[in-house]
Amino acid sequence: MTANHIFWIMMGVGVGTFLMRASFLTFFTKFTMPPLLERLMAYLPVAILSALIIPAFVIRNGSAHVGLDNYRLPAGLVAVAVAAKTKKVLPTLIFGLACLWSLQAWAPFG
Repeated sequence: MTANHIFWIMMGVGVGTFLMRASFLTFFTKFTMPPLLERLMAYLPVAILSALIIPAFVIRNGSAHVGLDNYRLPAGLVAVAVAAKTKKVLPTLIFGLACLWSLQAWAPFG
């Protein structure tokens, strides 16, 4: 496959993505969602983020791992607590990573 082919494939994918997103903005603006569906859509970001983040805490090598040597779980709980308290990203990252790295360096397991 040459660079010219890759360029045109990328252009086609980009145009397809643009048309897909533009179709929702142009064709579906006349329709309104039912109130129940609109309320349910408010929970969609939380559900998606939970589905992406929680497996990173508890799955290791393809299976659930909740034990004393799973350092991601307590570090994640510290990060959640800091996020709930401060509502800021930087302190959440700093405290969560500091907890993870401290556990990895000094914990007796693993």
